[in-house]
Amino acid sequence: MRRSGRLLTWTAALVALLTAVVTVSAGIGPVWIPPATVGKILLNALALPTGVELAGGVPRLVTTSPFAYPVEDVQRQIVVQVRLPRILLGAVVGFSLAAAGTIMQGIFRNPMADPSIIGVSSGAAVGAVGFIVVPFAVPFGLGLRGAAFAGALVAAFGVYLIATRNGETPVATLLLAGVAIQTFLGAVVSFLLLQAGESIRRALFWLMGHLKSATWLDVSTSLLLVAVPFLVLLAYTRDLNVMLLGEEDAQGLGIEVERTKRVLLAVSAVITAAGVAVAGIIGFVGLIVPHVMRLLVGPDHRILLPTAALAGPPSSSRRTRSPGLAARRCPSASSRPRSARRFSSISSASGRCTNYDCRRVADARRPEPVGIVRRRAGPLGRRLHRRPGDARRPRRPERRRQDHDAAGAPGDADARRGASPRRGQPAPRPVGEGGESPRREHAPGDDALV
Repeated sequence: MRRSGRLLTWTAALVALLTAVVTVSAGIGPVWIPPATVGKILLNALALPTGVELAGGVPRLVTTSPFAYPVEDVQRQIVVQVRLPRILLGAVVGFSLAAAGTIMQGIFRNPMADPSIIGVSSGAAVGAVGFIVVPFAVPFGLGLRGAAFAGALVAAFGVYLIATRNGETPVATLLLAGVAIQTFLGAVVSFLLLQAGESIRRALFWLMGHLKSATWLDVSTSLLLVAVPFLVLLAYTRDLNVMLLGEEDAQGLGIEVERTKRVLLAVSAVITAAGVAVAGIIGFVGLIVPHVMRLLVGPDHRILLPTAALAGPPSSSRRTRSPGLAARRCPSASSRPRSARRFSSISSASGRCTNYDCRRVADARRPEPVGIVRRRAGPLGRRLHRRPGDARRPRRPERRRQDHDAAGAPGDADARRGASPRRGQPAPRPVGEGGESPRREHAPGDDALV
């Protein structure tokens, strides 16, 4: 099959897969919406421009939808205003990370390369955590995401400056500089987390990655920052194929290696920063998706780059799961206020909530039997502590030993010598005056026993 035919086939298949994933994902949540209803809502949301009108002296584009399927307004609001922005933003982030990962693996010729190898993710983490711990002014009111985007670009630019000598940027030096800067920025993030105080929860929430606060403005901004640079990457796919032979061979074939690396690194840093700034640190898509698609379509970047970029959104759709679904299954979510409910992961094997707070609340609910002795670590080792109010367990009565016969009892000899009995022997019988054992009085009937 020709290259164009393969590209069209894989593109059509991946677009169909992406459409199915978006449709199914938009119906999953605390409020279940059938895929057929979601499809009708998506078709009703399609709008075609029909004209221009003046609203207060400002021209405004007039759009009309060619479809008018009857759907409930509540379901339409849930899909269009809540779920669809999260899903599409996750698709844009997966698209950008998969494309950047493909470029990085081609430049470094290393299967372990990913978009964060030049310190983009670590720089974004420093910018975001620094803004959370010590808020500072960000131009144009971009706030947290603007700080993360700026930190990612500064880190990538710093790595490039460190690795460049006399106008040349060796791949090995660039790799080592990226690892060093990434490690250093990771230490900076750890220090900022120690100084975070009450804001540490927000910082950790950003570092784990989320799409909870996604809006249509975030989707449009991220799409603009990803789509235009991606067209630049498509223009350099042929040069990237030649660079796989080696820099010297590519230079001999007429490829400007240094300029190509400079452009590819800059564009990859931009699209990676755009994805990390809105979704947090995600390290799975950019590393795995290019390898999977390379096994399916081959190493030709003219086919690999667009197909890997289209395969990234379905791979990142697992992060668009609605937090309300987990809160509904969590045993302790119903007892907490709505403002305090957070996303709780559900273990697929046991079906139990793995969130620490949820397990703590569930354990507090579980009644414990009275009289349980807890072991707590103390300065001198383990001590036994009993909770106040618990009933004490009665001690076991000591076993009473029968006295030995007066003639062969070893305790009598010890008592006559004035020594204490040895451990494990019965206590001595009382001794009368003169060292003799007291005699029992003669009772009537004893003569009959003789």
